Amino acid sequence: MCGIDASGSGLEAVRQVLALARPDSELLLVGVSESHQASYAGMLASHAVETMETELREALDDAQEIAERAETRFVRGRADEAMLQIAGEWGATLVAVGSHDRRRASGILLGGVASRMLHEAPCSVLLARSRDEREGFPGSIAAGVDGSPSSLAAAAVAQELGTRVGVRVELVTAGGATTPEECDVGAIEASGIAVSFSDAKALDALLEAAQEVDLLVVGSRGLRGLRALGSVSERVAHQAPCSVLVLRGSE
Repeated sequence: MCGIDASGSGLEAVRQVLALARPDSELLLVGVSESHQASYAGMLASHAVETMETELREALDDAQEIAERAETRFVRGRADEAMLQIAGEWGATLVAVGSHDRRRASGILLGGVASRMLHEAPCSVLLARSRDEREGFPGSIAAGVDGSPSSLAAAAVAQELGTRVGVRVELVTAGGATTPEECDVGAIEASGIAVSFSDAKALDALLEAAQEVDLLVVGSRGLRGLRALGSVSERVAHQAPCSVLVLRGSE
């Protein structure tokens, strides 16, 4: 499922989802008109609503030109609330949203859609960012591993994606959190994934890796709401310069 808005950031999310998805995947494009915000326009409210909704419908049309077989849905309400509700009702396995490059703190305080999805979506989340200096997506993939089941799942997904799209995958282990034996790095090396050990803290190591790749895959330990604000995966998703796929899982 992809969130579409009039800014154009959702179109990048559509392109990236199509690049990553299996051919038989179903895609739902969702545009949410926050027409209630037009009340701030006073006497011009009706014109503001008409303009907002026209631009949103045009963005949905543009998105469907990219993903011709996708289903589209236009709804009214709060974007974050509507996206969460539709994701649950539709049974989405992935929610993709474009990044508006807000700072992490402002995204939380303003209830940004990306922040809300990262905290509360019932499924994995792709925060899509464009790397203008690079062609093709993804040209390279990295995954963070700390020995937890969720991080090992991230490594497995990164490997599967890398094999399917034919790109390099790097595994990042940071801060001495695990030993090579615990991660079974030998098996991962045998599969073709490069391994990078860093003495830096997990967040710093992952952000460093993100400088060189188009997609960073990280595991989520099942945290929701305020508890998720301190998680490495949530901070990486907001601060990384590349797209970030947060896999929803549990310990």
